[in-house]
Amino acid sequence: MKKAIELADTTFRAYKKKNGAIALHLRTHLIVYADADFRAKLRNSRPSLKLGEPMKPFGLSAFLKERPRCWIQLPARKPYECELSYSCFPERRSIERPAGGIWVTYDFEDITDEECVLFFFLAQLTIGDKKIERLSIADMKLVFHTNFPGRASNEKIVIRRKIPIVKRGRGW
Repeated sequence: MKKAIELADTTFRAYKKKNGAIALHLRTHLIVYADADFRAKLRNSRPSLKLGEPMKPFGLSAFLKERPRCWIQLPARKPYECELSYSCFPERRSIERPAGGIWVTYDFEDITDEECVLFFFLAQLTIGDKKIERLSIADMKLVFHTNFPGRASNEKIVIRRKIPIVKRGRGW
């Protein structure tokens, strides 16, 4: 079966904090494989504006049975669970169109092609251990419980990767 989700980049940036702890950050995009019908469902899945109604999942969250979870295992250590954030709606770009004279209007459209769409994705973790300064490779496990149209109901997608960790900032 064709992939449903993948990550554009898996490079974590490591920053040393003033207290000596290490902060790991991954800022990337989720690539969600979606045909035109699924992209329309994503766009039309908006939050309700009625105050009396309970909040329902919307956007990409409406097609996930559970929140995604991510673990990083550093060499010779136990796995740490990361905090995850992702955008519910696809990344968009603005297109400037002339409107006559000096005036312009802007149209917004999703960043997509015929088979996939991009969503912002962020994973972060703070480790209080000061003994991991020479770290360069770790193991990552990312789990999604999806309910995408045209795919198996309650599908569990597990992404396992060896990930590079690049040192950034001062104090190394």
